[in-house]
Amino acid sequence: QSFNHYWIGWLAACLLLQLTATGQTQADNYFIRTKGLSIRLSGEGKIIGIKSGNEDTEKNLIAFSSIEGCSRRGNTVVHKNKNGSIEFINTFVSDFGNNSPGNSCTLTERFTPTGSSIRWELEIMGGGKPWSRHINTTFEYPATAQTRFWTAWGSPPYDSSTVDRQL
Repeated sequence: QSFNHYWIGWLAACLLLQLTATGQTQADNYFIRTKGLSIRLSGEGKIIGIKSGNEDTEKNLIAFSSIEGCSRRGNTVVHKNKNGSIEFINTFVSDFGNNSPGNSCTLTERFTPTGSSIRWELEIMGGGKPWSRHINTTFEYPATAQTRFWTAWGSPPYDSSTVDRQL
């Protein structure tokens, strides 16, 4: 009746992340800071900015998770943990009416500083009868020709005769 989805790994847009931070709160924003990196999170748990190295200006990185066909209900619950992690807990309800009436789930997004990265974990606990939806992770970043992006995902199955070889 429930499942967990963990997405381990994180965004490194030409950045090697060295994180030994603790979280700090300011208004409705939450920060994880290290010597070479600062990440800003909204009160709902969306990544809304990143500052790296000696940069004076924060870049507009937008990153968040959503559950297709579901809407967030209620307020976000935020927990700051002793290990420096921050958790954002949201309830989602299905928008599909008669196809899945009353289906809901709790999405916990946990941002944990490690020795060399930030671990972004998703835990989704379904409520009621078994059901499924697509889990979407969205990144919006002001990319340049020098931007590089790495994830922990493997290559999807594909036919090399129909796909660009640089995949």
